[in-house]
Amino acid sequence: MGVFFVITFGMTLVMLMIGSTWFFSAMAARVIGNKHRIIQSIIETGKVPHDWSHNFLYSTYTLLMSWCCYFLNIKLGERKPRHYLKELDSLIHYVKISPLIEDELTRNLLRDNLSRVRSVWQHGE
Repeated sequence: MGVFFVITFGMTLVMLMIGSTWFFSAMAARVIGNKHRIIQSIIETGKVPHDWSHNFLYSTYTLLMSWCCYFLNIKLGERKPRHYLKELDSLIHYVKISPLIEDELTRNLLRDNLSRVRSVWQHGE
C-alpha cells in the first residue's frame, strides 16, 4: 500500500511539472509572438495595431478617464495618442534589449523603422 502511494505521488508530481512547464512555455511563446506580430504590423502598415485600439482594459480606462476629464475639464482626445506612443516606446525598448532579435543589423533596422513610425504618430496621424 505504501509503495503504491509513493509511485502514484511521484507520477502525479512529474505530470504536474511537465504540465506546468508546457503551460508556461506556451504562454511565453504567445506573449513574445504577439509582440513580434505587433512590430511587424506597425512596420508594414504604419498604423495603430487592432489589439491596441480595441483593448478592453483600455476601453474601461477610457470610460473612467472620461468621467474624470469631464469634472477636471480636460480633453479626452489628448490622452489616447499618448497611450499609443507609450506602447510604441515599450516596443522600441523591447527591440533594443531582446535577445530574440537575430543580429545587430536587424535590431537597428527595426528600431529605426519603429522610431520613424513614432515620429509620424507624434506629429499627427
